[in-house]
Amino acid sequence: MNKLIIIVVGVVLLQTHSVWAQKASDPAKADIKTTPIIKAPIRTQPAAVRTAPVSDNPPISTASGPKSSDFFLTSAKATIYTGNDSKEQPSQVQMQISLAEGVGSYMVPTWEYREFAVNSATELPFQFYYDRNYYPGKMCLTNVENAGVKIFIYYSPNFLLDAWKIEKVILTLEFRDGNGNLHPILGTKNIIFFNIGALLKKGQEGLVCEADKFMMPTKTYLKGN
Repeated sequence: MNKLIIIVVGVVLLQTHSVWAQKASDPAKADIKTTPIIKAPIRTQPAAVRTAPVSDNPPISTASGPKSSDFFLTSAKATIYTGNDSKEQPSQVQMQISLAEGVGSYMVPTWEYREFAVNSATELPFQFYYDRNYYPGKMCLTNVENAGVKIFIYYSPNFLLDAWKIEKVILTLEFRDGNGNLHPILGTKNIIFFNIGALLKKGQEGLVCEADKFMMPTKTYLKGN
């Protein structure tokens, strides 16, 4: 009788354990995560770019700049800075101007006799040596831009031991066309020759100042007659 009771209790326990096992959740199934679905981006058709039709007409040409050949050296002056040795009043000075690569002078001032005091600046204008309407080609802006320009300063001392010290020279050039209009860029050009330190005297009377085709100072030197 006791054995029968034990068997019945064992069967009941087995059935109860089976029921609880079925009700328990499956841990493998609980950890399963669904992967999100990635949708491909929607591709839109690019809009067509419209280009302007090619015209058979040539582009409108803009007005060209002024021609150098239309402008001429119409006036010039030199501002001479005297150093610590003045030019005495009886002594004479004369200037000439020409192309740097060429011979001949095209502007010549009258002789100047007045005194140039120590450490002073004296302005001397050039005068035309030729009639521009008759012979204008030499000093047109084109030639100056091709050859450069130079000036000669000639000193004639009043007595043998007289001397004149020149420290700086500023050459001012003016280029105008046939209507009197200044060149828009090079209408008035200053060329500065500085730190010259030239002592003009008997046997060493000439000072030459040269500028290149860009109208920039290149050199100064002394020469005798």
